[in-house]
Amino acid sequence: MSITLAASKKALEGAEAKARELGLNITTAVVDTGGVLVGLSRMDGARWMTVHIAVGKAKGSVAYSKPTSELAERAGRPVSSSLAARTLRAVRTRACSTICTCSSWPITRAR
Repeated sequence: MSITLAASKKALEGAEAKARELGLNITTAVVDTGGVLVGLSRMDGARWMTVHIAVGKAKGSVAYSKPTSELAERAGRPVSSSLAARTLRAVRTRACSTICTCSSWPITRAR
């Protein structure tokens, strides 16, 4: 299923609304079935590197048709967990722990 720009905007708006509710500043990427970027939103206060992380996680999720959290479980100790541990030791910020532990989900149908 390919995603339309309108559906991408709706997904971005929904993610931002949930992030605001949780008091987080996130970056959200939406890619189509080929992994091509359709929409991207970086909230004020989200770190610059989250753009690359969000796009990579979205592409991984669509490539395997699975949430990245499930891919991480199957990998045993994923690179993102190792990166999160090193980054948290160095930076110790709430934003970074959120960035590195959030998951990406494949959209299987638009609402």
